[in-house]
Amino acid sequence: MAKYDWIELEKEYILSDYKSVSSFLKDKGISNNGTTRRHTSGWKDKKRQKEDKKATKTIEKIIEKQSNEDANTIVKINDVANKLLSKIMDANINDNNDIKKLTSALKDLKDIIPQKQEDEEDNSFVEALNGKIEDIWDEKE
Repeated sequence: MAKYDWIELEKEYILSDYKSVSSFLKDKGISNNGTTRRHTSGWKDKKRQKEDKKATKTIEKIIEKQSNEDANTIVKINDVANKLLSKIMDANINDNNDIKKLTSALKDLKDIIPQKQEDEEDNSFVEALNGKIEDIWDEKE
């Protein structure tokens, strides 16, 4: 009777692409008898646990990447909004149409900034933006 390194075989199976223990054993030329079943007991569950961990880590990495991309987008939008607000504040605009166009653009930027739950987000930028827009409208009317 052949002696097998069951620990190594288990590792190989768990890390392999085999769908079943029996197909793995067949490819290895190991007969599927009582002794083999005793040594391979639990392999399928361990493989499933490994696949579950892998799937979880994959999802976590995707979420992290998407979160970073979202954060970068928000930073860029805030930069544009700040620059536009600064131009509005510095501009000596006498034409009400120009003021309306600039403040409308500023409001559009505010509207595309993704909003999160109030308890999770610092809304100071949006609140300041709303205050400045109201101040500008009040000054020009």
